[in-house]
Amino acid sequence: MREEDIGIVNNRHHPGLTALEGRCLDILQERGQGAASAIPARVLSDILGEDPRDLRYLINHLIITHEIPIICKAGNNGGYFLPESESEVTQFYRSYHKRAMTGLVKASRGRKASFVEIVAQLSLGFDEPDTRDALERLRLTPDEDPVPAWVQVVTKLLDRLSADPQHYADEIRAIQDTYGDIFIPRDKVRRLRQETAKFQKFLGEIAEERS
Repeated sequence: MREEDIGIVNNRHHPGLTALEGRCLDILQERGQGAASAIPARVLSDILGEDPRDLRYLINHLIITHEIPIICKAGNNGGYFLPESESEVTQFYRSYHKRAMTGLVKASRGRKASFVEIVAQLSLGFDEPDTRDALERLRLTPDEDPVPAWVQVVTKLLDRLSADPQHYADEIRAIQDTYGDIFIPRDKVRRLRQETAKFQKFLGEIAEERS
């Protein structure tokens, strides 16, 4: 399969579907939606006249770059198909998410990594060279969002903490103790702790007077 077949010309990706991409999508649409309409990879590759490995590359490109929801079902009566319902999309997501997590855990255990490192890999790995190289091989369109993926992940985590501070009181306290001076000047943190200690002492004195 040539780069032109997936819209790569002079190292630039053109957004429209190519003849090969359009033909592949037409075949899937003609078969109908839902798992019962799945076309085996071997059959689809024969119709398109493409090598099975090139077919996987083509399908990945349609899913990731063109955002076309093509689902792959393994096993008997498996193959590629367009989803008929949200439940099929959800099941597909859960299947690949579980597979990805299992693979990451196995790889991390191989280098005796901790669970914390696994989570960090998920959240920070988007900006690492290896991941960027993989994205380049998939010919993804450039991400126009200037905020790095790991910053967005951290922001979402902080949003969750701030939405329910009572529930996450211990976690918030641990972050404040370790990294509070990054977001708040160190002298302000020191003063806040001193004032907090005074307030706690004051409350203790009130409790003693009432007892």
